[in-house]
Amino acid sequence: MNESKLSKYLKYVEEGDDTFLHKLNDYCFPRIVYHVSKNYSSAIADAVAQEFFLRLKEKSLPACEERVSAWILSCCSAIAQERMASAETEQAESDGFAAFAAEKAQDQAFVSLDETDQKIVYFRYQKKFRLNEIASLLQLPYTMVRKRHSRLKERTGDLLAALEQAKE
Repeated sequence: MNESKLSKYLKYVEEGDDTFLHKLNDYCFPRIVYHVSKNYSSAIADAVAQEFFLRLKEKSLPACEERVSAWILSCCSAIAQERMASAETEQAESDGFAAFAAEKAQDQAFVSLDETDQKIVYFRYQKKFRLNEIASLLQLPYTMVRKRHSRLKERTGDLLAALEQAKE
């Protein structure tokens, strides 16, 4: 579907035409899921796509000031970031990270890590997140998370090897 057709569909949706909302959904939903899965988390991809269309129907999205396809993906990225941040907040509020840290407290290698490194270990080995998801969650550049994880593997080989085996 080309940009002009997407623009036309979006205009009709904004006017309240559900037929075009369904057409837009049929076309964009798989693309949104792919984009979110690739850049954030496959676990939240469907929910982000659904939430995008709910917000579109409720007219609670920012105005489209760019190409429609880019606008859709940027809105979905914002929704994904909101979900990842709320998941981090829920994790921090719940005993998940605290319990994991307490369990590993007797392990000298874990205690010697700073809080960010401990969170990288937690999200990678306890929650099984990918490094790009962790980067998004911690709001750090992907390369930084990748390098820190690599250094962590070198410094705490036994700890991470045990966690890796527990992950499988």
